[in-house]
Amino acid sequence: MAAMDRESVQTVFFAVIGYLFQYSCNIYLARLLLPGDYGDFAVALSMLLLLSTALELGASKTIPKYIHLYKKNEDIPRITGLLRGFLTATLCISALVTFLIAGIAYLDLEIAHKANSEQFHPLILALCFLPFIIPSNILASSLKCINPRVNSELPRLSLYGLTLLFLWTYTAFGFDGNDWSGTALFGTANLIVLTIYIVLAFRYIPRHYLTITPEYEWREWLPTSVPIMVSSILFVGTRQADLFMVEAFDASEASVGYFAAASQTAQGLITIYITLNLIYGSRIGKSITEGREAIKKTLRNMAGFMGCFCLIFLLCLIFFGKYILGLFGPEYIQAYPTMILLTIAASVRVTSGGYITFLQYYGKQNQVLAVQFGVLLLALVLNSMLIPRYSIFGAAVSSTICFIIMSIFLTVRAMRLLRTVKSA
Repeated sequence: MAAMDRESVQTVFFAVIGYLFQYSCNIYLARLLLPGDYGDFAVALSMLLLLSTALELGASKTIPKYIHLYKKNEDIPRITGLLRGFLTATLCISALVTFLIAGIAYLDLEIAHKANSEQFHPLILALCFLPFIIPSNILASSLKCINPRVNSELPRLSLYGLTLLFLWTYTAFGFDGNDWSGTALFGTANLIVLTIYIVLAFRYIPRHYLTITPEYEWREWLPTSVPIMVSSILFVGTRQADLFMVEAFDASEASVGYFAAASQTAQGLITIYITLNLIYGSRIGKSITEGREAIKKTLRNMAGFMGCFCLIFLLCLIFFGKYILGLFGPEYIQAYPTMILLTIAASVRVTSGGYITFLQYYGKQNQVLAVQFGVLLLALVLNSMLIPRYSIFGAAVSSTICFIIMSIFLTVRAMRLLRTVKSA
């Protein structure tokens, strides 16, 4: 258990370093761009995240569940089929979506005879990086299940370090100071991280996993992956709905940039949770095969670890949040109350994240899906009512209400289910 705790601490430590690099890049871009342009950049990346979640087909959460089962049964052909199947399917689908979006954008340019591409949202450019993002997520999840030693390398540290270096280099040779350039730089960072994961895959995945004849069990995998995919879309959609609806309902373009800065600050907790869940998601899948006490121990450890981290993070923002937002520019300080509320919402969500993963892995993914769908509808209604009147603070209130309702309901449901699980 001590070794597991050290691994978790090490993973979170390097994830924090990686997040700080990424956050520094956002500050740097916000200072170069007008708040409205920074908001367009943030919307492009948010939509990219939502699409990558959809096109991933739930693979990064489905793979840990089945890898542990197949490893226990020494069923290597199915592991090979699992990895090859999802990587091939998601790569082809993402490439097809990118091709279609590029074709539509080209036709729009031709029909409208618009020579100035700056008139178009940077989302068009962001979509071209879809085929790089999805394989990275799948490889990250797979590697940590097949060989936990990969955690010590933590390639995302290299990602954000190289991103920052590339930003400085690009600026030295003439940065255009627009949202398209910022999107291109973050897309390049995703290409870098994919390269790193490919290198790690060849280093840590046993050779016979790659050469043995695969067995594809789509009838077994899809009933798990599809609900998880839809659930992930609803979760990300609920998280990103505020930003999209601020752009749609708020009359001020600058408000989108202010909200993006507040959200980017609060999302540090989500970034750490996603990183930690790559470890604990694997352990939850394994503990289900070991009985109730193992599950309870894993869930308590994850909730306690994340709860302590969230408390420290929130206290830091309460005392130093205005200074941190001021790094984006003095006008961004007005987003301080919004940032605090968004951080509270994120804290509730990530502390209960292990229980939601347990429900999904234990075959209750449809229940999670139903709750998240209801919460997304609630978020849309609340945002449409609150944003026109209270601007970005209204969006933060909506997020807080929605995440508290969802987290409490699903955590209680998981605890009740846990009582029915047999001991080993």
